[in-house]
Amino acid sequence: MKDSKGTVIGVFARTAHLGDLQARLGSRMMDAGGESVQRFIALAELGKSNAIRLLDHPFLTEELLMPQEGAGRNDGLFEKLVMDQDTVDRIRKDSATQSNEYAEVKLQRYQDPVGKLEETSAGTFRGDWMAAMAPVRGTGWMVIVQERRDAALLPVQTMAQRAKQQASLAVLIAAGMMMIVWFFVWRALSRTNTSANSPAAE
Repeated sequence: MKDSKGTVIGVFARTAHLGDLQARLGSRMMDAGGESVQRFIALAELGKSNAIRLLDHPFLTEELLMPQEGAGRNDGLFEKLVMDQDTVDRIRKDSATQSNEYAEVKLQRYQDPVGKLEETSAGTFRGDWMAAMAPVRGTGWMVIVQERRDAALLPVQTMAQRAKQQASLAVLIAAGMMMIVWFFVWRALSRTNTSANSPAAE
C-alpha cells in the first residue's frame, strides 16, 4: 500500500495452502459419474531465466519439507523440481502465439517434475499427464491443473471403439441386405429363364 506520494507504507500478505485449495475445489474434481479422478493443482514460478520451477505441489507436504523437528526447511528439494526444457519451450512458444499474455496454455503431454524424484511417494506423479496452465496476474506465478492422460482420453477412446463397432455392424448389415436382394433377383431370373425354355403348351 502506498501513500499519496507513492511511498510504500504497508504490505498486505496472505498465506494460501495448496491443500486447502484442493479441498475447496473437491466438488469440481469429480467426473460426471461422481467418482474422484486423478487430477492435481500445482503452482510454478516463471523465473527471469528460462527455467520454470515448482513452488507448491501436493507432493510437497510439511513432513517432507521439514522432516525433523527443528530442522531447517529442505529448500534443496526445490532445485530438483524444474520442468524439462522441452516442456518449457512448448509453454513459451504457446504463450508467445497468444494475444492475451494471461491466456491459458494447454499441453497434451506433460511430465510432472516431481516424477523425476527417487522418493517412493513421487511414483504417483510419474508418467504422462495432460495439463492446463495459466499465469497469475502480477505475481510471476503459474497455476497448473494436471490430469492423467490415459484417464482423460478414456471416454474418447471408448467412443471411438463404439463407433468402430457400429460401423462394422452397419457394413455387415448392408452386405447381408445386398445378398438377400441378389438372392431374390437370382430366383426371379431363374424362373424367367425356366419359363422361356419350357415347351409351349399345345
